Amino acid sequence: AVKQSSFDRLSAIYLLVLCFADSGRAWGFDAARTGPPPTVWAERMIGAQTLLLYFGSGLWKLMNPAWHTGVLLQSNLQGMWATPMAFGLVRAIPSAEMWTLASWAIIAFEISLAPLLVAKRTRALGLLLGVGFHLFNCVVLVIPEFLICIAAYPVFVEPETLLFLRKGPVALIA
Repeated sequence: AVKQSSFDRLSAIYLLVLCFADSGRAWGFDAARTGPPPTVWAERMIGAQTLLLYFGSGLWKLMNPAWHTGVLLQSNLQGMWATPMAFGLVRAIPSAEMWTLASWAIIAFEISLAPLLVAKRTRALGLLLGVGFHLFNCVVLVIPEFLICIAAYPVFVEPETLLFLRKGPVALIA
């Protein structure tokens, strides 16, 4: 399912864009730096890349008949990245109907995650679901590159929230 994707390419894009971004203004060592306000093009590019990653993955699965029946999902959970938990899931889901339902749930999740992250009203839910999705994937499949997507999540958080998290609630009261 992921043979046409490259997490190395995703990492390179993120790192290249971050070279030109003011990426340390909230959590980095240079957060106290003064000067002109930063541009947001780099953050928007990383955000767009992340949204396209989710939507594109869901769309690819939607167009792939092997995902419609759950065959590809079941095979991935028994492949070279599978953990003992993945093999346990395969044994626990015996019916073809359940595999079909699980596949369609993943497709719907991936397609809907991008709009959840875009809309301010649903962004917190999207971030929470995305983190849960990637952590679950890292437990079921040994693909640590899934965590790269979580590293891009701060671009979806309002700058005031990041500063609040950096300083902590006690610093703001004092």
